[in-house]
Amino acid sequence: MSNGTYRMAQDGTVASFTPDPPEMRERIIESLAFMDRFPPAKLEGIMIARRTSAALDVWVSRTLAAGTVDLDDPRTVSGLLFARDAGLLTNSDVNTIRGLP
Repeated sequence: MSNGTYRMAQDGTVASFTPDPPEMRERIIESLAFMDRFPPAKLEGIMIARRTSAALDVWVSRTLAAGTVDLDDPRTVSGLLFARDAGLLTNSDVNTIRGLP
């Protein structure tokens, strides 16, 4: 994750760097910070449930391996909704985790 946009010169060096605006940076967080947004008991439930759900296991594994999480990425949202539909999270939990009102 670059936290901005690089413009390259013809010789392959970085000509300039434009940082992402603050509101965009806040929507992309580290995987650990993402997991810290879960209520502890609910995160524990997800970790237990992933042992018997391949889809949930793949989502959690990919989320942790990514290093960063885009809170608006369709993969993030669909994983949270999958956990909600499995009874592991509430709508309120999903909104809180995503940083929504």
